[in-house]
Amino acid sequence: MLNLKYLLLYFGLATKIVVGQTVVVDSLFFEETQDYRTYKVWLPIDYDSSQIYQTVYCFDGDFLFNILAANIEIYSDPFIGAMPPTILVGIFFDQRNDDMGIEWNEGELSERGVAFMRLVEEKIFSAVSDSYNVSDYKAVVGHSNSTTFAHFFLEGKNPLFHGYLTLSQFELSTDVLRYSKLKKELKTPIDMVTVTGGLDAAYRVESGRVLDELLDSLAITNLTHTHLMIPDANHLTIVPQGIPLGLEELYKSYGERIQAEDLIEAGCLKFQTPIEVVDSINNKRIDKYGIDLTYSVEDLDLLFELFVAEKDSVGVSQATSIYADLLQDSTEYFYEAQCLEMMGAYHSAEKSYLKHLGYSGYIGYWSYVRLVWLYANKLNDDVAAVEWCGAGLKKLEDDRFINELVRIEGKYPESINSCIATLEEYVAVASSEELQLAVQASLAKLYRKAGDDERALYYENLIR
Repeated sequence: MLNLKYLLLYFGLATKIVVGQTVVVDSLFFEETQDYRTYKVWLPIDYDSSQIYQTVYCFDGDFLFNILAANIEIYSDPFIGAMPPTILVGIFFDQRNDDMGIEWNEGELSERGVAFMRLVEEKIFSAVSDSYNVSDYKAVVGHSNSTTFAHFFLEGKNPLFHGYLTLSQFELSTDVLRYSKLKKELKTPIDMVTVTGGLDAAYRVESGRVLDELLDSLAITNLTHTHLMIPDANHLTIVPQGIPLGLEELYKSYGERIQAEDLIEAGCLKFQTPIEVVDSINNKRIDKYGIDLTYSVEDLDLLFELFVAEKDSVGVSQATSIYADLLQDSTEYFYEAQCLEMMGAYHSAEKSYLKHLGYSGYIGYWSYVRLVWLYANKLNDDVAAVEWCGAGLKKLEDDRFINELVRIEGKYPESINSCIATLEEYVAVASSEELQLAVQASLAKLYRKAGDDERALYYENLIR
């Protein structure tokens, strides 16, 4: 099965995660206390104002913002493709519990808490949507008491947030009544993930369990919920442990990938092209998160696998174009060549390998050796195999090419003289003593095999 992720690691093209590329800090006037509240906006490294992004908001921005930015950058990278393109907004309290205004005994918010909710809904949401191209889909992350505060945003037929990731939940005595209302009122699909740490305070561990059981029993329409237990996490370590696990679960429907074999077995290719099949899968994500059509590396893997199954070399070229648009580099011809080779289009694969060698900004061992293997094992052209093996050796000075020449000679004994000539030409210019010794050792073996004992003995003496 094709796997572009591992292929790209060979090329050294795996993305470099750099947190905090662009962070905009601003504040808004909070009328309830006649002062200001800070919020931060993190933009992805490849932020494009013409592209649509979903948003993740977090309370306790001083504690959660940086670790969320790090995880969102990784999970929303196209090499991972576990989250849609995302903007993070961190909301900062002043006097934390006073701003939230949770009246624990009554299970309600104080006037200040209600006012802070309005600040979020009416001012922060508007400031973000006015400045950035964001979809209606919003998720929220909270920790400890702010998990309870976040859940107050669930109320109403159309809750303000569509995804809820809460860590170290605390139960309200009015939860049964509050969540029971959702069964009748909830119109918008909601995803909720609650994370509990086994070493947290006992009442918080119990709250997570009780909430999970309550939501199970209510079977609320349009609400998907998951409870994650991390046995060795306490009240604080639940954050670095729970955020990546929680994000994976919260965006599970985005990150799930369908296997090519299942699509083929279901007959999807009878009425649609592979691109149409993959686009139809992506359209479900687009509809939910309100984002533009985006391909992940997993999508490209699937697309190429479907074209290989169809033995559609023209389609592979279409997929290559999508690859180039996504990754903005020239290794796409290498991957195109692999796909063509897998479907038996060896001469087309040869052209793509050569195009990669002539066009790519990064040429490595695999750039040459895959072409060498194609000539040696599929096209039965030992002359070309030796030629390109020698070219790779001279260009990259990688001793693996020396072993490849020996293998070529083993399969094509008639190529022994050209293999010897290639190594003789290189031995004088090898940049290190280690490389020289490797070439000399191979020359000794090849000359001995060719019956030239004098030259064999010469190189054997050099390596002693």
